[in-house]
Amino acid sequence: MTADQFTRLATLIRSEVGGLRSVMDERFTGVYERLEGNEVRAGRHFARIERRFDGLDSRLVALEAGQEQLRGDIKGVAEGVTTNGERIDRALGRLDGMDETLRDLANVATSSD
Repeated sequence: MTADQFTRLATLIRSEVGGLRSVMDERFTGVYERLEGNEVRAGRHFARIERRFDGLDSRLVALEAGQEQLRGDIKGVAEGVTTNGERIDRALGRLDGMDETLRDLANVATSSD
């Protein structure tokens, strides 16, 4: 191979490599742009998900507070029912005693006639 042929071959190779470099640069630029777009979209989606989780957290805290309130209310109702049952039992006992007293009085009244 002559020096002239070698120079032409080197020039051709440089030209091809330069063209390939240009094509590769364009492709990588396109890939980078698509990746940046995906990153922006993913960031928006993650931000939306984070807002939803924050909303769920606040609703869960409110629900837990309501549950504690209901627990106290239910306990108070149960204690009230128990207390009323005891009062009713005592009242029934008194009524039974009054029934006996009234029967006794009725017997005394009928026996004295």
